[in-house]
Amino acid sequence: QDLMALPVPVLEKMYGGGPMSSNYNSYVGKARMVVASENRSALSNCLGTCGGIGGGGEVGGLKEVVYLVTGLKLTQEEADSIGERVYTLERMFNNRQGRGRKDDYLPDRYYDEPTPVGMPMARGKTIDRKEYDKMLDEYYEFHGWDSNGVPTPETLKRLDLTNEPSNLL
Repeated sequence: QDLMALPVPVLEKMYGGGPMSSNYNSYVGKARMVVASENRSALSNCLGTCGGIGGGGEVGGLKEVVYLVTGLKLTQEEADSIGERVYTLERMFNNRQGRGRKDDYLPDRYYDEPTPVGMPMARGKTIDRKEYDKMLDEYYEFHGWDSNGVPTPETLKRLDLTNEPSNLL
């Protein structure tokens, strides 16, 4: 979303807090933006809607689709929680298959080779490994996962996933 250089207050409202930066190359706020987008996209996927409407921002449109299909009136928090639960369940499946932090890194070339083409703000740049690692820690924290990307017992309890089979293996 920050490709549009939205003002920080708008980003904070869209993604539920700060700090945020509208600078494309800044790492500030990116973990929060990714988590919110993943959770909202998970809800969108459950509804079978076009992926383009589920990413960032408030899920008002998605809440309306849920209402029209099911008759359920969801709050913003309820809608976000459904998406979070789905995304966490997907993560649990991947954890069960042996995936974890080691799989959440980009290929080495993103850190080592400047981007030769693409958007002007990315061209000639690399990803800073230390900043990415720090951002990954923040990403896990926002998701309620441990340092290896596994949902914590507290997160599983909050999302009512303690009896999910992936957790029991």
